[in-house]
Amino acid sequence: MKEQDLELIRDYIDGRLSASRVDELNQLLENDVEARTAFRHLSLMEEGLQDWSNQTFLDDNPFVKDSALSKTKSKRQSVYSSAVAGLLVGVFSTIFVNAYLVASPKINDFISLCFESFEVDPPPAVDGMPYVLDQWGGDYSHVVHVENGIKPFHGKRMLSFLRADYKGKKEANSYIGDLYRFIDLSEHLDKIKTNRSKVELIVRVNNLAYSHQQNFQASTTIVAFDRLPGVQGTPESSAPHLDPMDVDTKGLAIAKRNMPLEKSGEKWQDIKCELILPPESKYLLVRISIADSKQYKIKGHLEFKGNYIDSIEVNLSETPLLSYK
Repeated sequence: MKEQDLELIRDYIDGRLSASRVDELNQLLENDVEARTAFRHLSLMEEGLQDWSNQTFLDDNPFVKDSALSKTKSKRQSVYSSAVAGLLVGVFSTIFVNAYLVASPKINDFISLCFESFEVDPPPAVDGMPYVLDQWGGDYSHVVHVENGIKPFHGKRMLSFLRADYKGKKEANSYIGDLYRFIDLSEHLDKIKTNRSKVELIVRVNNLAYSHQQNFQASTTIVAFDRLPGVQGTPESSAPHLDPMDVDTKGLAIAKRNMPLEKSGEKWQDIKCELILPPESKYLLVRISIADSKQYKIKGHLEFKGNYIDSIEVNLSETPLLSYK
């Protein structure tokens, strides 16, 4: 592969490619298998994803070990492919579909699906995944004001993770703290069906300084669904509910983003995740996780001492940046 072709791909991914050169990139992707492979690889790196079919990644990544992704190679490959499709081209299947780019204006207008700064709403439930629409729930946490010298990113309150555990949790060991929310898209179905819609999840995270014996990371996940078995407020509410261990494999599309937390601490960091929605999307699941990857063999449940999140945004917008043939 020519160096100038690789630079063309990098320029697009980095947002430096001019509209006048989009046709050139289209031609390259259409006619060069190696270029398409490079485009996929570099795009995955940009989104913080890795090849989930690679066992080394499974060994190192804290957000895979506690999930169903570690159960079988075929399940990992299926989720990997869905993530690629969801992030890059909006084609949702278990194979990668080649995408060709089109120039179009970036649309900045968005609809806020959720903004949470823990100022007014009740604190998240601590019963694990909340099987009800538009409520936060997950592992043990509590709402705090200024704590350990750390001030909220917005307003007067923020959420502090306490323990990688929740009421009634069956698993004996865990080193990942989770926060979940199911979001109803019913008011926006026409927009999603007729436009190329994107969901963006933005979370602000902060932490105390930690030692080299620890390795804290944050992760954000968006999953799109057309049905939610067992979730109150949906037509399928009476059906057996989704298993948190399998939820990543049950949706129409998925996007993930991982980010290491600053060792020096006491600095708010943004972690962002984006997903192009399939036209049939009716619901979302957002998941926010904090983990210490060096504790993946922990006996018991990891206790957090100074891990915070604040100012969670979930936004819906139209973003026809890519098309496919």
